[in-house]
Amino acid sequence: MPELSEQERDALIHALKMAEIATNVHFQPLPLLTAYAERGHRIDDHPESMAAYKCEVSLPLHLHLSFDDVDRVIKAVKSAYTRLIEQRTPGSETA
Repeated sequence: MPELSEQERDALIHALKMAEIATNVHFQPLPLLTAYAERGHRIDDHPESMAAYKCEVSLPLHLHLSFDDVDRVIKAVKSAYTRLIEQRTPGSETA
């Protein structure tokens, strides 16, 4: 499965929002947090963390999620992801 670019990730989040599915990006690399940046931590020292951050999305996960909700989220993610990959121009793959 090809990775998404940060711009594609943001487009995926937007598409899911339009489908009324709440998403977020919860796990930022520590150097992006003020407390770490002020102590001299640099994002350049953590390329793997930044690469993961650029393409990660947190999906709904809670105790009241029904099987129908899970199916709806899966279908929406697959549909939005497929559209994003199909919109890529040849040679623009990130992975």
